[in-house]
Amino acid sequence: MRAVPRPAILGSIAAVLFLACVAPEDRGTDATNLRDPWAIRAEPGDPALAAGKEIFASCASCHLADAGGRSDGTIPRLAGQRAEILEWRLRGLQDGSIDLPVMTPFARALTEAEIRQVSAYLASLPRPERIGSASGGVNERGAKLYHDRCRSCHSAEADAVAASNAPRLCGQHEAYLLRRLEDMASGNAGGAGAARAVDPAMEAIAIALSMEDRLRVSRYLARSECD
Repeated sequence: MRAVPRPAILGSIAAVLFLACVAPEDRGTDATNLRDPWAIRAEPGDPALAAGKEIFASCASCHLADAGGRSDGTIPRLAGQRAEILEWRLRGLQDGSIDLPVMTPFARALTEAEIRQVSAYLASLPRPERIGSASGGVNERGAKLYHDRCRSCHSAEADAVAASNAPRLCGQHEAYLLRRLEDMASGNAGGAGAARAVDPAMEAIAIALSMEDRLRVSRYLARSECD
C-alpha cells in the first residue's frame, strides 16, 4: 500500500460520522446480515490493535492521542465509536456509496485489513473521562426534543443503532454536534456530494429545529453518558 497522509484518512471518517443514517438496504445489505457492530474483533494484546494504533499515530496531532477530538467542534470524538460504524464509513468512501471525492483516494489506499485494524483500535479506546464538552446545565427541552425526534433512529441512549448505521452520539462534543446540525439545516452537510451520506429525513429534522433547539439537543447529547 502506498503511503498516504493518515490525518486525511481519519478526517474522512469525521466528515461523514455524525448522523449519517443511511439504511443498510441503500448499500445492498440486509440488516439481518450485519455483523454485531458492538463486538470489537480484537482482544487486548492482539496484533490487530497494535497495527491500528500505528495507523492512528500520525492522526493524533489533529484527533489527539486519546482520539477524544476537540471541544471547539472542529474534530469529533472517535474514541469508543463502534468499530462497525467506522468500517462502514471507510468502505462507503471506497465503493462510492459515500460521495466525498476529496477523501476517496485516501480511503481507497487502505486495505481491508487496515480498515478493520484502525476501526478496532479506535473502538477499543476508553472514552476520555470527560464527557463531551458542553456549556450550561442539563436541559429538559433538549432531552425531550431528542427523544421525540431522534431516538427512533439513534436509540434512547444515543449509543448507536446497527440497523440504520447510526453512530454513537452520546458524549460527543457540543460544538461538533451543533455544527453538523447547522450544516444539515443549511444544506452544507460536508461539502460537495455529501448529501448521499446523509438521510434526507435527518436533514428535514435539522431544518425543522430552531437554532436554539439545535443547541439544546447538542448540549443534551454532549452531556449524555453512553453506559
